[in-house]
Amino acid sequence: MRKPIILLLVALGFGGAGCTPPAPKPAPEIMVTVTGVVTDQADKPVAHARIVVDGKSAGETSDTGAYVVRHAPTAERLPVNFSAPGYVATTRVLLLPKTGERGASPTVLLARARPSIIDADRGGQMRFPGGTLSAPAGAFVDGSGARVHGPVNVSVTPFDVADAGGMRAAPGDFRALGPDRKEIRLHSFGMFDIAVTDAQGHDLALAPGVSLPFTLRAPKRVGDRAPIRSGLYWLDPATGYWINTGVINQVEPLVYSGTVTRVGYSWNVDDPTTVTCITVKVVRIDPISQMPSSEPPSP
Repeated sequence: MRKPIILLLVALGFGGAGCTPPAPKPAPEIMVTVTGVVTDQADKPVAHARIVVDGKSAGETSDTGAYVVRHAPTAERLPVNFSAPGYVATTRVLLLPKTGERGASPTVLLARARPSIIDADRGGQMRFPGGTLSAPAGAFVDGSGARVHGPVNVSVTPFDVADAGGMRAAPGDFRALGPDRKEIRLHSFGMFDIAVTDAQGHDLALAPGVSLPFTLRAPKRVGDRAPIRSGLYWLDPATGYWINTGVINQVEPLVYSGTVTRVGYSWNVDDPTTVTCITVKVVRIDPISQMPSSEPPSP
């Protein structure tokens, strides 16, 4: 009667040693609430502005321009996209806490410039404050990829990069990814947004292989710092980073010339900046006790 009992105990011992513990449950994703307000450049509220987070609709602003985005995922950089009819869409990059509520500074939308009408079959050139934009014949296609014919509306809206108020409406946080995928900071010498629609107001795109030549004058207030060669970037709303498309040159003092390869986005003439960090240690010194004295001590 003892032999079966001994064998059973041995089997249990080996069985316990070979058991695999259950995998730990994944930590629940932490969400936060983001609150803020959307205004125009005159600080007037923009009602019913659409908000998109992580590619999904997150609601719209109230009649007072206020918004609440609940269950926003925590991230080192969270791009939040804002758009409203008559305004240039913008992207705010928020740095979120691990928990709780994050109050964002006001988001400013820039009024879109009045469009120029170009014949899509013939092409043409338009002027905007500080520059020009040219479109070749047959440059635009609709959402299905079909060529567009007849009149199209081309709106180029410049940002005043030499004015603090104009920079409030600039999309992104002036950060780009370098070739090594490391963040770099940018210094802007000119920025503009391009929007192209058909007669019914539907957004259009560039036909494959088509690019639009442009010229852009840098503001005189930044002219002494404007390099002869500078980078050309477009803002990716999905990541909030500026994407480099190459190098452009000044063709005359303060006037850059280049080409854009997409419409419906903001473009930026930028130069990477060098950031230097200086650590300063402040030591409090009592000026009376440390002051040497030639006077003999009082008796």
